[in-house]
Amino acid sequence: MLMSGCGSGGGDGPKRFDLSGTVTYQGKPVPVGVILLEPDTEKGNSGPGTLADITNGTYRTPPGKGVVGGPYLFRVQGYDGIPITHSDMTTSDQGKVLFSEQTLFRELPKQNAVENLEISSKGN
Repeated sequence: MLMSGCGSGGGDGPKRFDLSGTVTYQGKPVPVGVILLEPDTEKGNSGPGTLADITNGTYRTPPGKGVVGGPYLFRVQGYDGIPITHSDMTTSDQGKVLFSEQTLFRELPKQNAVENLEISSKGN
């Protein structure tokens, strides 16, 4: 029952907005990855966070699970997308890590929006 109020189609939770965009690393689309979007509480933003998958250099928040707008932290992870079979015979479909997790800060509007992300370095 608690989940029925989530999303932008009414209900008890805050209004959420769709967010999409591109993700590039050193000028090339990130093949596979994930973005954790968190309201920046240090700048007074609160509300639910969300995840968005990166596929072929693009991402989109899941339907009804968008952002609330305001200051956000984007925690970005990117992979080369070439499956790897490990010595223990497990397979990772995401492949090799392209860069260390990157945290980007963005101010998002309180409406559906496009936010393109450029990762320029490998990080730590």
